[in-house]
Amino acid sequence: MPTEHEHAENLKSARRDAKESPKKLESGSKSNKTSEQKTNLWPLAFATAIACDALDLIPIIGWLISLFFRPFLYIFLWKQKSAKSQAWSYILLTLAFVPVIDVLPMDTAAVYKAYLQSKK
Repeated sequence: MPTEHEHAENLKSARRDAKESPKKLESGSKSNKTSEQKTNLWPLAFATAIACDALDLIPIIGWLISLFFRPFLYIFLWKQKSAKSQAWSYILLTLAFVPVIDVLPMDTAAVYKAYLQSKK
């Protein structure tokens, strides 16, 4: 039979656990929302990359328009997990500014590579 002191300690422990449980549940739901938001942004990143690659085919005006959208890809890819993933993304995105190479779909390749590495 528990003594009064043990009973009081058990009651304090139960109250503390009850206060901490909502905090644990709340922090778990925040991490799920963050992963869902990252997952939902991939189609937008792919659409932006494909649009930038298509606009690169139009001389001067297309290049200027894609110059406006390309920073969004830089910002999105900045949030990648590893420095290696970030480095490859930035190399590919920077190559898209080279006049002869800009015909290749470098933006789409950068987003695709980052997408594959995020799934590992």
